[in-house]
Amino acid sequence: MRMDTRALTTVRISSFEKRRSVQRKLGGLKRGRRLLAKCSRRERNRARKHVIEIARVIGSLAEVNGFEGLRPRRMLRRSRARNRGITRADWRSIAGRVEGAVEVPPRHTSDACSRCGWENRDLRGSAVLRCERCGLTMDRQLNAAINLHLRMEGVPHRRERWDENVLPSLVGGHPLTGAERRGPDELARGLYDAVKPKLYAYDRHADAYLRAPT
Repeated sequence: MRMDTRALTTVRISSFEKRRSVQRKLGGLKRGRRLLAKCSRRERNRARKHVIEIARVIGSLAEVNGFEGLRPRRMLRRSRARNRGITRADWRSIAGRVEGAVEVPPRHTSDACSRCGWENRDLRGSAVLRCERCGLTMDRQLNAAINLHLRMEGVPHRRERWDENVLPSLVGGHPLTGAERRGPDELARGLYDAVKPKLYAYDRHADAYLRAPT
């Protein structure tokens, strides 16, 4: 599932700019410290509002939601812009407010084929995963979402199960809405819990499931 967190990011950016402006103009003055404290309180209140709203929407989609157990500090690199983007996303605060949230190990979710389990260790920043074992070609984010869904359910990689349960959900970019079990090996919930509708579609020219323009 992809959620729009631009409003939350905007709060972080605007507050950062205000604090930097106050620090430049007033420095260590008493008035400056009061303004900085005021900016911090306002940022916390506004950010909390958006976090609660995003968590409410996620919680309304399914009884159980899986989140990657990512650690932001381990993802920080030399790029300041990338580091700021990671810290402003604040997804751990969102996950902490979602009822029924399950933390799923993130290891190899984007580089392992969700259909057969083959791991591509040489992606080199590619946005598309191409499996050399079963031939699956898919957007890496979509592939990771499916892997997280399967891992949350405790379901191993099997081509037959993938073709029967996952493939019908991807055709045309419209996932299944039913969540009833038809057999003992079927997933308990539909793929809607992992992928937002119409964000991905099959490109017959590229013979791959890629992100659709929105």
